[in-house]
Amino acid sequence: MLLKLGLKNMRINYLIISLLFLIACSSGEHLNRYDHSFGVKPTRVIWLQVPGLSLEHLSVLKFYSSDLRDKTEFEKFHCLGKMWNYHTSDLRPNTDKSLMSQLTGQLSIEGNCNDYQLTPVWKIEDKIRYKVGFFSDQNLASSCQKEANDFFGSATRWYMGKKGSVKGDFFNADETSSFNDGEVYFDRSCQGDKCYRDFDDNIKNTFSRFISGKNFYFYIAQIRELETLIKNKRVDKIHDFLVKLEGLITYLKSKTSQRSDATILLSSANVKGIEFPRQGRNWKNELSSRKDVYYRRAQTQSPVLAYGARAESFCGMFHQSELPLRLLTSPE
Repeated sequence: MLLKLGLKNMRINYLIISLLFLIACSSGEHLNRYDHSFGVKPTRVIWLQVPGLSLEHLSVLKFYSSDLRDKTEFEKFHCLGKMWNYHTSDLRPNTDKSLMSQLTGQLSIEGNCNDYQLTPVWKIEDKIRYKVGFFSDQNLASSCQKEANDFFGSATRWYMGKKGSVKGDFFNADETSSFNDGEVYFDRSCQGDKCYRDFDDNIKNTFSRFISGKNFYFYIAQIRELETLIKNKRVDKIHDFLVKLEGLITYLKSKTSQRSDATILLSSANVKGIEFPRQGRNWKNELSSRKDVYYRRAQTQSPVLAYGARAESFCGMFHQSELPLRLLTSPE
């Protein structure tokens, strides 16, 4: 009798454990409390490189809100990481070196034309031939143009600057026509004394036109406006910049929300912090009236935020040169 009772209890316990296991397996996977699919290889990559951006800068956006419980778009990324920026001989490399290190996965960057001989991230993966789009809110550099052409190859490029005598065409944020592979385009609104279009409008337009009909792509945008604002001590303009950047991220997420194989990366470099007031909501006036709010030296780490496919690989602390492998390869 006792033996039968014991066997019955064992069966009940087994059923309970089995049910708990099935419930656990049927529940969705989450990362940062958001639905997330682990181990998915990205085939559509959107990468925003925003040098100068610090997590501390987001306070300008967060504390201007009327309700602090509202999450900014930056808080809705799946994963946050911190990247060491050092190179073999430089503790605080400049922006150009750091961005190139991130794009090529190399620790040692010379800062000259030889760097364009390195393999860019979109060529590391042999099995997938990505279509590549590269946007910059700056003009095309006058040096190393031949080496840069070889580096980018068939990538479509857009620059917010004067065309001059460089071979290329123009783009306009109001147009809808397609782009040619390997072509260099210049913002038509920048051919006068200044640009009349903002970076966010240009990125939205070129991105939507570029990805049309493409299954595998890299769209990389280097946005240096924030770095310029910090350099010129225009802290009063940082809030407006972050509003535009946040709106751009919202747009890009909406364009990829139905794709489990899409990734959005936001990385920084050459970060300089800002010393914020202890209290008060009128930060804009107080900060703009002070000259000592900026840290003199760049920080030795910069943030990276990831959303979508393989975002889990960007949690934690690592060197910025690891970005390509973390994006394209599975953990060992």
